[in-house]
Amino acid sequence: MIVLTGGAGFIGSCFLWKLNQEGIKDILVVDHLDNSKKWKNLVGKNFYDYNIEKTDFFNVVISRQVPKPQAIVHLGACSSTIFSNANHYIKNNYEYSKVLFLWAFKLGIPFIYASSAATYGNKKYDYDTTTYRK
Repeated sequence: MIVLTGGAGFIGSCFLWKLNQEGIKDILVVDHLDNSKKWKNLVGKNFYDYNIEKTDFFNVVISRQVPKPQAIVHLGACSSTIFSNANHYIKNNYEYSKVLFLWAFKLGIPFIYASSAATYGNKKYDYDTTTYRK
């Protein structure tokens, strides 16, 4: 099984489609649909299950209720650069990502993470991503 967070989003659903094209269907899609129409992105895609909401999955991982996946593909960060609730970003983009990474590390499985626009913000301030390269 592959865990795919953000699987109902634009990039996540395209990645899900590509996995399906490669014959992979044992995929646990995790996302937060609330009142959005993102569920439409899942129509016609093949995946194992979608019975875990993103908010519940955090607790499921911590309590170890999910069997060992082959890999975690984490595309579930909040990508909005205009959302102003700092606590939401910390919990959603940092804490959630950290828990998933540590889970993958502990299990010895691949962790694939795609950053969001939220990492860089609105470019009001200059930044240099080469500083930390080794």
